[in-house]
Amino acid sequence: RIGVMTIQSYEKNYFTIHRIEAVKAYASYAAIAINHAIKSRRLIDEVEKRKYLQAQLESSNEQLSYLSEHDALTGLPNKRKFDLVMSQSWERAVIRKESLAVVIFDIDFFKQYNDYYGHMEGDRCLYMIGNTIKKTGGHDFFLTRYGGDEFVIIFSGQASHIVYEKCEAIRRVVEEKAIPHQKSFIKPIVTITMGVYITIPSEDDSIQDCISEADHALYKAKEKGRNCVEMSVGLSSKEAENEI
Repeated sequence: RIGVMTIQSYEKNYFTIHRIEAVKAYASYAAIAINHAIKSRRLIDEVEKRKYLQAQLESSNEQLSYLSEHDALTGLPNKRKFDLVMSQSWERAVIRKESLAVVIFDIDFFKQYNDYYGHMEGDRCLYMIGNTIKKTGGHDFFLTRYGGDEFVIIFSGQASHIVYEKCEAIRRVVEEKAIPHQKSFIKPIVTITMGVYITIPSEDDSIQDCISEADHALYKAKEKGRNCVEMSVGLSSKEAENEI
């Protein structure tokens, strides 16, 4: 039942069989119209509900995608995101024949920091370092937390002396932050050591070799005493040297 229609008359014997049949017809038309309106309303509500659920699903997927590609502690991209961006940057550099620099750095004597101040302070230190560097660079480079106290930066299409200057600026910014580190063997504050490898990659080169070279540069920087930047330049030709 959709509704009730009442019809009244001041005249006696007004409702003849023909008039009653006419009223029934009007009632049927009205019932059909109302029924269609109800169905349309339900359909609209269903569409709106599905749109809402779709928006909720897309939002959840975006959040899951973000969480899968970002470090929970620092909010920086994680290694998974780094692998994707590195692959894209490498392919672009090969096609455009432009420079690509990989910077690996970590916090000096971070184990001693954790042992002395505790892991909660260690996490806080990682967060401060990561976000301080992120604010320093803006959109100039891609920064990621690689794992533990190790971070990686990607510079694309920039000259070697520019990359070196920017790395030095990052190192100084961390030093100027003056986070206490009583167990450091360099200074009583937190410092970082950076290894840089810059090259113009070709199809014969590999991403893994590039990362290994940056890691080797980091090792050499630590041998020199830490809290410094060590750069290695890969050259395949004189033209490449001029470009870098």
